[in-house]
Amino acid sequence: MAGTVNEEDLKTLTQLLRESDEPLWRRIRELHLKKNLKPEELILVDCFPDDDEFEFGIVLTKEKEVFQFGFSYSDRPVGEGEFLEWKNITNTWQASPYRKLIELSMKMLKTDD
Repeated sequence: MAGTVNEEDLKTLTQLLRESDEPLWRRIRELHLKKNLKPEELILVDCFPDDDEFEFGIVLTKEKEVFQFGFSYSDRPVGEGEFLEWKNITNTWQASPYRKLIELSMKMLKTDD
């Protein structure tokens, strides 16, 4: 999401990840499940188009693990897209440009307990 992101934006993104029937979100949910991550326990920190038919995203787990992903559906239907990038940034997110978003997401985790 462009610009300043607040808690409501994070809640909206997370709801899309957890509940949307759009093929993009259904497929991203399936791929997280394949990584043994339950979408209903994730916070979607950020997700945006980063190129044609490519989505960049970051998720936070309830265990405070942080993963960065690149979802591509180039040359295929979005419902058959794959994670071309998957990176555990749990130990490095503090130095990332997404630090403030992740910090806000961590606070949301605490309020969900």
